[in-house]
Amino acid sequence: MNENASRHCDGVQEILSACESALSFLRVQVANIDGSLAHQPDAPSTSVAAPEPQNSIFFQSKSFYEFASLNIKIRKYRYAAYEAFFTSLQALTQRRFPNVRMYVHGSFQQGTAITGSDLDISFDCLNGATYDLGNILVFVKENYRALNLNGTVEYIAARVPVIRLRADGDLFIDISSPGPRHLSRQAGSFIKVLMDARKDLNLYVCILKQAFSQSRVYGGRRLALGGIGITVLVAWVMQQMNLLPFFDRFDAVAEELRPGSPSWKAYWNAHRVQSSDDEAISDNAVRQRFAEILRRLIATDLYYVFSLCGQYPRTILENGLVIFTPPNNAQNAANVVSKQTRLNDLVPLMKHFLTEWIKDPYAFLIKIS
Repeated sequence: MNENASRHCDGVQEILSACESALSFLRVQVANIDGSLAHQPDAPSTSVAAPEPQNSIFFQSKSFYEFASLNIKIRKYRYAAYEAFFTSLQALTQRRFPNVRMYVHGSFQQGTAITGSDLDISFDCLNGATYDLGNILVFVKENYRALNLNGTVEYIAARVPVIRLRADGDLFIDISSPGPRHLSRQAGSFIKVLMDARKDLNLYVCILKQAFSQSRVYGGRRLALGGIGITVLVAWVMQQMNLLPFFDRFDAVAEELRPGSPSWKAYWNAHRVQSSDDEAISDNAVRQRFAEILRRLIATDLYYVFSLCGQYPRTILENGLVIFTPPNNAQNAANVVSKQTRLNDLVPLMKHFLTEWIKDPYAFLIKIS
């Protein structure tokens, strides 16, 4: 009994020590938040009502690039929460389906997740297994509590069927079928190479995604542009500015272009992406180049077929907007946007973004954060 009591006391002492450490950490964080709030700039004056912010506080920064990293890109604690959810889902899945492997695609794979991004997941079937999204739906419902889900588990029968989940209160997750040759993973692998090499591209994409998102014209809303569509538009302009190379289509029917695949190294040896330097993300460069990217996109009126791979020299569409998903143009299109959305939402919004950016880039970044 004495030995058990001693162990109990030791355990209580360890818990108290951990609580004291946690309390000390929270005090520091509260002090940091208080200091940050005390030094906030006045709200920018604008004739257009600012959208509801994703962030309740802003972190001060010394440059546009640093501001976007701290206030537009997904916060580290949210990224860690999504990462923990994926780890849990992956472990539960492998116990139930040994021949299924979950993987992340979309903005989390590409490195362009912003404050409101959700987590996109799909799966591989190994060793001849033939599980589909219906099997995953049943499995998720069976593990509702283990995954700490809340709300309804939705099955959305869209062009690409999706299981939509909500976990830990405010984490949003989409699980989709992999599709032919895992197009989403191929596109994500392709875009990640560009993002890893070009910090400036990553910055411009995240800013434009956040601006459209906060204007409520993004993704499924009004059938607008999604993350890959915006990425291709920005990268397309950077190709015209000779900041990115032009790419060839990858049409190998039996192969997925991703790290470790037979053609991966050869493809990128033939299409080398020059890394950006510190000057490319300086305030002066960012101020000028982001404005130039918006000007060039506005000048197209978004009439063209946009593609990073293959040649579509000024191919004009009378009505909508088509943006091909890299690296394989023949397989799918990232976005097919209606004429109404293009003319009434996308182009006018970019004109407004350009006006606000030229007036005061820092105020614009605060407004969309």
